Amino acid sequence: MIRISKNSIKRLVTGAISLLVALAIWLILSFLVNSEFLFPSPALVFKEVGVYLVTPSFYAALFSTLVKILISFIVALVAAVALAFLSAKVKVAEYALYPFIVIARAAPTVSVVFICLLWFSSRISPMIVAFLVIFPILYTSALTGIRGVDGKLVEMASAFKVKRADVIKKLYLPSLFSRLYSDSVSTLSLNVKLVIAAESWAYQVNNNLGTLITQVKSDLETAKLFAITVLAILLSFALELLLRLVRVVILKITERSRLCRSL
Repeated sequence: MIRISKNSIKRLVTGAISLLVALAIWLILSFLVNSEFLFPSPALVFKEVGVYLVTPSFYAALFSTLVKILISFIVALVAAVALAFLSAKVKVAEYALYPFIVIARAAPTVSVVFICLLWFSSRISPMIVAFLVIFPILYTSALTGIRGVDGKLVEMASAFKVKRADVIKKLYLPSLFSRLYSDSVSTLSLNVKLVIAAESWAYQVNNNLGTLITQVKSDLETAKLFAITVLAILLSFALELLLRLVRVVILKITERSRLCRSL
């Protein structure tokens, strides 16, 4: 039996009310502007959303963008965790990585996009752009999580000759996971925007959400532009829910393993 907590119900109700308020504001603004070209109404936009949802080519575009989002995020996450462990153990590695982290943080995204387009194909440029932007965030978060482990506990584990695998599993991973999860949620949403923006600038021949945005912008189809934006927001929301589900599964597996060891 699935139990829904009061906090979950409260969050759902609050979210639903906020969504209704946003739709009401949107409707009022579209009425005041009185121009479907400048500010299309919700009815027209959701009509276009429905058209996209029954168009097979849209799903091909969605899948193409989704693959780039997942690949860039997973590669950035794995690289961030691996290099964070290395930096935490080897100070020279941290010093060597620091200039690259600073440059990646400070470099304007537009410049990164155009440089990547000069050096790489338009197919992989969006993934490289997204990686370069989100990697420093995930790396810093992972390094902070690893260093959040109590040094005395690590020394005690070393004194009692606890296996390195157990030290990582029982000390480092819980601290890393709790710190990295919250940043991963916001970073994943940022990654969606980065990939779609880079696709739009790259203007690839193959179908993807960024190319669709560029096409409807060139054709001055504002309602379709709003519709793709709504669908991109829904994609970001779905990925965030997926990440939350992964967290719940990991926590349940951890709890079961602890219970089995205690029996």
